[in-house]
Amino acid sequence: MTIKYLLLILFTMVCSTIVFGADLGDEFYNSENVNASYTLALSGAYVSNGIKSTGNCFQPSIDFTHEYGWGGLNYGVWSTFDISKSEVSDETDPYFSLSYNLSTMFSWSLGYTLWNYSKDTDRNENIFITSVFANVFLSPSFELQYNETSDNYDMVFSINHEYSIIKGIYLEGKCSLGYINKVSRSDFFYYLFSLGIRKNVCSFYDVFIGANITGNRASNSIDSSYQGGRDFSFFTISVTTSF
Repeated sequence: MTIKYLLLILFTMVCSTIVFGADLGDEFYNSENVNASYTLALSGAYVSNGIKSTGNCFQPSIDFTHEYGWGGLNYGVWSTFDISKSEVSDETDPYFSLSYNLSTMFSWSLGYTLWNYSKDTDRNENIFITSVFANVFLSPSFELQYNETSDNYDMVFSINHEYSIIKGIYLEGKCSLGYINKVSRSDFFYYLFSLGIRKNVCSFYDVFIGANITGNRASNSIDSSYQGGRDFSFFTISVTTSF
């Protein structure tokens, strides 16, 4: 049922784009810019929503973005593989989203992610809506997610900033605060602070080294599997190649 509703909403977005963009000229449709990249990352932990799942892990991903005058289409696959011998499930997540530019400063997107686990037959279907103020200081964004499998809502507010230290070297920072409404378990808040250095080696090759601090706090008693009230710190090293 979730997929049917998602496809209906995406179809409505596409139709509205065609109708309202009809008078904007050929540039509205033909200004396509295709970006593709793959990333190879090593992380000291896999932490999602302030919850630590594994220790050291390898996280490859591939991402495609088609940019148009009206917005864009983004799709790809993100994955994580445990290398710490903790015997937890590896994860492979295909995703796609459709974005729409309401102005030069504000855009929103609707997307879908399918979480697949190697040691679990269950698949989590996740729908998300994201609002982004791209050309505003700290680029604030708000995302609302709904996971049908676990029947929970996730709200995340994020800010991020990039500062050029010298030519080709950038300091990048991000802060995220989230809240998850669990129907079957306790609600909880979580946070993530990350700071790192990105080196632009050449026009298509970047190296990033970052430090992260994350954790969660329950609104009341929390399931022990969620490691309630615990904080984690870990490092991330990644290489991104555009093609």
